[in-house]
Amino acid sequence: MTTVLLRDELVGLIQTWSSVPLSLDDDTSLIASGLLDSLALFNLILWIEQKTGRSIEPTSVNLVAEWDSITRILQYIQDANVIGQSRAAVPSSPAASYDRQLPEREYRIVRYTPDHKHAVAEFQTGLWSRNPSRNLRYLEWKYEHNPYANEGRIYLAFYNDLLVGMRGFYGSQWEGGAPARQLPVPPASVPRQRESEGSWPMTCSSENIIGTEDW
Repeated sequence: MTTVLLRDELVGLIQTWSSVPLSLDDDTSLIASGLLDSLALFNLILWIEQKTGRSIEPTSVNLVAEWDSITRILQYIQDANVIGQSRAAVPSSPAASYDRQLPEREYRIVRYTPDHKHAVAEFQTGLWSRNPSRNLRYLEWKYEHNPYANEGRIYLAFYNDLLVGMRGFYGSQWEGGAPARQLPVPPASVPRQRESEGSWPMTCSSENIIGTEDW
């Protein structure tokens, strides 16, 4: 497929995946700008894998640096195909000619348990504090000892055994109105994902996961 046809296919898909301008420029920021949401990024991954003929390790790609625009995505595919062709041109040795099962990509979403505490504290050094010990105390204060909820709700995303995303819900009490009244609210914390290592953002809504009757 020529670069022009590949570009037209990509533009058409992006316009079906997300709300982007019809006159999309080839150098328009797609990821850093937030034009592509998590589902669109997932679809983009699958499309690039199809065009390159290989699985992509999310931690091996800097999404903003390599896929932030149509131009960069097309260049990535071109470079990946050149590398693939060069490897295919090298004859394999008899010892390396056996069929090898590549590890499958395994993503899973799990609910937080205390066994995950230290992994979360280390993971959140990119958002909360650079000190994991402080993050442990913050995690316990916000989710375990919160006076406005029996327990916090945290959902974790793992790629194999690597923690790559977190979304938390914690109790709070808001006051407003005239006359003033207090209302318990379970807001969602800011989602955290391992962007620097190539994963895509986690997004979800509290309505889809919990109800106020659980708090």
